[in-house]
Amino acid sequence: MSVTESESSVSSLSSNHSRVVGLENVQADEPIEYNDLDDIDDLQPDYKRLASIFAEVPTPDNGWKRTIKAPNLNIYCKGVEGTPVHIFRGVMTIFETSKEQVFQLLHDLELRMKWDTVLQDGRVVKKLDERSDVIFTEFACPFGISDRDFVQMRSFDVNQDSIRIYMKS
Repeated sequence: MSVTESESSVSSLSSNHSRVVGLENVQADEPIEYNDLDDIDDLQPDYKRLASIFAEVPTPDNGWKRTIKAPNLNIYCKGVEGTPVHIFRGVMTIFETSKEQVFQLLHDLELRMKWDTVLQDGRVVKKLDERSDVIFTEFACPFGISDRDFVQMRSFDVNQDSIRIYMKS
């Protein structure tokens, strides 16, 4: 297969803004019982807003700043108006695979733990619908820094050219 026969594009979103709380005292080896998801419905409009932001072609005119440019990879950053939040968008072209295979490697937490050496734990806390869920992840950090854990709401959109993954912490 030639390099141009199969190209994949994956965009992802991450935010450091958090409204989902309640896991502060959970140890990594304890089972997670998370019943404080009442505000999930409040988060759904945020996803629609973020999806509309990500529909934009990233240019300086609409607030996107390219922070990394490498062969086949661009990372963009943009501040969210009226908040201290910054969102990030990564666009990468991966050759000789399908967008579905790349999506599976990123989205399937059990599979991701096999190749992502810093992801120590990852599981779905609550399935919201066919394309959205709340996940718990724990990442190993270097010596001297405590490991980090996150509760994130994630969703994805599929179109002919790409699969977009949206994540909100």
